[in-house]
Amino acid sequence: ILTAIALGVHNFPEGLAMGVAVLESAQYGFVLMIAIALHNIPEGIAVAAPIQAGNGGKMKATGIAMLTGLTEPLGALFALLVLGSFLTPLMVGISLAFVGGIMTVVSCRELIPQAIRQNRPKHMIVGILFGSSVMQMSLVLLG
Repeated sequence: ILTAIALGVHNFPEGLAMGVAVLESAQYGFVLMIAIALHNIPEGIAVAAPIQAGNGGKMKATGIAMLTGLTEPLGALFALLVLGSFLTPLMVGISLAFVGGIMTVVSCRELIPQAIRQNRPKHMIVGILFGSSVMQMSLVLLG
């Protein structure tokens, strides 16, 4: 449940970044959307697997995983409705820097230490390299 809460909090800024990116450029928003969608697959598994393993059942595990993901569209909606009216190039930069900072803090203070505690350094390294590679490829392919 703690992982579900942490990821729910983590998903709001992701949605915020997606909303700001779409307001800036549809192409940039699309690249970010694909990267975040791929990134959300292991997140959902990270939430659902322990719940199901703890006899929570498939329905409960799926429901809680989906609830953690609902904060992401809320972040995007906030960006579109609130930030969209006064978005300037400076605001785009500030917003994306703010969201990037939040995501970095969550990764460094929550996700990486949790991976280290689980004593799975190979999984952590593969995940970081795979995620970085997908982002780099999408940026190169879509300009």
